[in-house]
Amino acid sequence: MESVLPQTVGIDISKVTLDVFAYPAGGERRFSNTAKGHKELIDWLAQWQIERIAYEATGVYHRQLEQALTMIRTCHTCFCGELPAATIASSRAVSAAVTSI
Repeated sequence: MESVLPQTVGIDISKVTLDVFAYPAGGERRFSNTAKGHKELIDWLAQWQIERIAYEATGVYHRQLEQALTMIRTCHTCFCGELPAATIASSRAVSAAVTSI
C-alpha cells in the first residue's frame, strides 16, 4: 500500500521576504512580507491541500503573516521559534527543516 505524505509548507520569515517551500510537492517561492505578499502566498498555497505550515520567526516579522494564515482553515500552523540565521540561509534549508517534521 502506498503511503501518502501530508503536504507541509515551511516558511522562513524575515523583515522583507518570506521564503516558502512545499513538501512533498517541491514548490518553492519567495514572497514579500507585506499584506499583498501574504495574499499572493495564500493564493499560491491553494493549489495543494495543506495539512501543516511550519515557520520560524525573526523578531516581530511573523505576526501579520500569522494572522493572514488563519484564513487557511484546513491546516495546522506550527511556530518553530527563532533559528540561527546560518540554519535558515535559504529556502533549501527550510526544505530540510520541513522534511524532518
